[in-house]
Amino acid sequence: PVMVGEPKVAKESRFLEEKESETGQIAMQSQKKFHEVFCRTQAQARAFAHDFNIELTVRLKGASVPTVKFLQCTVYEVDLGRRYILAEKRLDASKYKKWNNNAGFVR
Repeated sequence: PVMVGEPKVAKESRFLEEKESETGQIAMQSQKKFHEVFCRTQAQARAFAHDFNIELTVRLKGASVPTVKFLQCTVYEVDLGRRYILAEKRLDASKYKKWNNNAGFVR
């Protein structure tokens, strides 16, 4: 496969209620809304983290300390609105340590 652009990770929630109608429209709208709310929450957390990091740098007078970061995410409509996915930048595994996942893994 050919990669165009920045590598991303696509995600779907396993926690959405199953509210299938004959066309599946209710479930798809629920999926879309879930992802949109998640992205808005992530954007707000990103803004708070930015302000926190600035304040930390000011208070510690430029000392080198770890910072808090949240990824920007995007909701993509797939299959003409029959499916919605959330995508985030793929992190370089050599620079980041994964501490947990949605399958119950905890380091």
